[in-house]
Amino acid sequence: MFKLMDKETFLKKYNISDEIFAKADIDWLSLEGIYNEYSKSRNELEPTARTLAEFFSSIEKAHSVKYRIKEPEHLIEKIIRKRSKGQDINILNYSQEITDLIGIRVLHLFKEDWEYIDKFIVSQWILHETPRANIREGDSKAKYEKHNCDIIIHPAGYRSVHYLIKSNLMIKQIISEIQVRTIFEEAWSEIDHKVRYPYNTSNRILSEYLEIFNRLSGSADEMGSFINNLNSNLSETSQDYESKMLLKDNIIRELQLEIEQLKNQKNLSKNYKIEKESNPIVRIEKVLELDISLNSLNEYLNNSPAVERLIQIIQVAGFRYEGEYGDTEELLQYFKVVGLQEIKKLDEMLVSSMERIHRYFTNLLVINGANWETTRSFSIILAIIFNFPEKFRAKMLEDNFGWNASIADKVIDSAQNGIER
Repeated sequence: MFKLMDKETFLKKYNISDEIFAKADIDWLSLEGIYNEYSKSRNELEPTARTLAEFFSSIEKAHSVKYRIKEPEHLIEKIIRKRSKGQDINILNYSQEITDLIGIRVLHLFKEDWEYIDKFIVSQWILHETPRANIREGDSKAKYEKHNCDIIIHPAGYRSVHYLIKSNLMIKQIISEIQVRTIFEEAWSEIDHKVRYPYNTSNRILSEYLEIFNRLSGSADEMGSFINNLNSNLSETSQDYESKMLLKDNIIRELQLEIEQLKNQKNLSKNYKIEKESNPIVRIEKVLELDISLNSLNEYLNNSPAVERLIQIIQVAGFRYEGEYGDTEELLQYFKVVGLQEIKKLDEMLVSSMERIHRYFTNLLVINGANWETTRSFSIILAIIFNFPEKFRAKMLEDNFGWNASIADKVIDSAQNGIER
């Protein structure tokens, strides 16, 4: 059996004057009836409160979440105060008129995080009324106006945004109050509530010190935002510098390879005494006339200027070139998928794909910053997939060719969407 304390004790405990109670215009017996009814049904609110708290805990910008279900005595106190201001609340409608029977508090680290949480709340629940933004005199109103909040200048400097949301975890619709504020604001409001609200509001000394504390918490929020923004800017500057240095190194490597290539060409023309039939240029021209087979493919891979250029691209991009491990038979499997039968077609495909392969490797290294290794065959396979994107899927590369899932997804995305650009 639930029992409310006697009237005199209750009014004294909660600092309610006889005048305020008289304005409430409700007899003590009716309040006892509400107290008993709510005490019996209070546990029914627990599943909704717990579910909402867990849901809010999943929000990316939420640092911590806690909930409470209103105590029966606090409900009676609130009914008296609201009735004294003219609001008609009784045993039949109190569960709808008192909208904070369930209270969820969502705390975030930085002031800027509120906008993310606000969008989440508005997109996921039906609001019972317009959100209320409690701010201090002198605070900027712009962001709250942008998000369609009712703005309240709180006399004690309380800062918090309150939402009333509707939920139907069970048949009965329940209205819950969601309070969103920073950790610093939570610290101030908890202390303020503990030592002053609502029973010692007339104490001038407490009020003055709590006002100083309020200003300090506001300054702490500003400092937190400043540090967060500074850290983001420093990180972006560092990443931009590293990317530019990596690109610079790639350009230098590419120029060095071009210089070496020019030197080799000069020496070749100067010392040219090779018989015509053994001339590599003549030899590769003959290979280009052949159909693809194990022998012709080996001959092509070992003598083709296009393949040599492909290896240079691997090295220029910053990847380690690890040589070949019997890649000819592997390549034949990919050629079979796309119906590639002529060495000449393969050569044309590689030449036309050089720039795109170069972009793929360079972009991959800049994004990941890793010193990766690759092979000649993988570069040729890239060219095949880039030229025949309709023939390949990530799942197929995993199941049929044993690819790593993340690499398969990256290559297929590049082939279909050009994300290496």
